[in-house]
Amino acid sequence: GSTSESGVISANVPAGSTVIAAYLYTSTFFNDSLAGVGGTLAGNAVNYATSLGSTNFLTAARADVTSIIKPLVDGGVGGVYNFNITEASSSQDGSALVLVYSNPALGISTVGILDGFSAQDGDDTSINFASPLDPTAPGFKAEMRLGIGFSCCGQRSSVSVNGTLITEDAGNNDDGDAVANGSLITVGGDDDPFSTLLPAYGDDHERYNLVPYITNGDTSIKV
Repeated sequence: GSTSESGVISANVPAGSTVIAAYLYTSTFFNDSLAGVGGTLAGNAVNYATSLGSTNFLTAARADVTSIIKPLVDGGVGGVYNFNITEASSSQDGSALVLVYSNPALGISTVGILDGFSAQDGDDTSINFASPLDPTAPGFKAEMRLGIGFSCCGQRSSVSVNGTLITEDAGNNDDGDAVANGSLITVGGDDDPFSTLLPAYGDDHERYNLVPYITNGDTSIKV
C-alpha cells in the first residue's frame, strides 16, 4: 500500500520453478465500478478484469498477470524477484501478488486461493482433500495467509480453524506506508513471521501456521 501509487512488489520463487499462474489483487474504496482502476506491473499495463464483489463502498478485484510474470521467472536463478508496480487510481488501497509455481524438487502441495469478501456477520469455508492428512509426516506443512483491504485503527476480524479460535485481531494496515486512504492494506507475505496463537492487534501478521489445528486423518480444513 502506498499513497504515492507506486512501489515494488516481490515474489519469492526457488530456482527451477515453472510459473503456473500469477494474479494481482487490489482493494479499493469509493469505487464500486472499478472505473479508472488499473496501473502497471513490471512496465506492463494491468487490467483488473475480475471484480471480486462489492460491499457498501468497498470493492476488490483481480488481474491475471501470468503472461507478465511467467517470462520473468521461468528459467531464472531463483530467490526474490522484485517488480515495479503502479496504481492508476488514488482509490486503490494497495496490491497483492499471488504466484503459483511447480518445482520438481518439491513435494506435492495443494494450493487454495479463496477470492472475495467475508461476510461482516461471519461465514465459513473449507479446503477439502482427497486423501487424509497426516501432520506428523516428514516435511508436512500447512499455512494460511489473509489479505485484508481498507483496514486500520482497530478494525479487526476473528478467525477459527477446525474449531480453534486462532486470532481476534486480523487486520490493520501492516503493509501500508501511512495511516491514510490509499494505503490501508495488510497481506500475509513471505517476509512475515507466523502469527502466534491469539496475537495482539499489532502482532498479527495475517500469516498462520495451521499444523497444530490439524488432526491425523482429517480430510478438510475449515475456516
